[in-house]
Amino acid sequence: MICTDGMPAAAQRCLLSQLAQAEARPLLPWRLRLARVHIGNYVMREYGAASWHFDATDYVAAVQTASSLPLRLDRRSIEASWDEA
Repeated sequence: MICTDGMPAAAQRCLLSQLAQAEARPLLPWRLRLARVHIGNYVMREYGAASWHFDATDYVAAVQTASSLPLRLDRRSIEASWDEA
């Protein structure tokens, strides 16, 4: 498990680079939020990570089962490179 608490810093980037060189494929299980889509695009592009419960199907299922949305949704958008939906 690699906890980045946002965009990967030097230590996390070093570890992700070593994992990529070893042909490991990290899985991204983050909650779907705008900033995390940006980070996901970066980690997937740079280190060959893969989505894990981080796609449109998971997002729709979460919204449909949520009793309320605690945070106001942002109107900005970022395209997820791994899932066009």
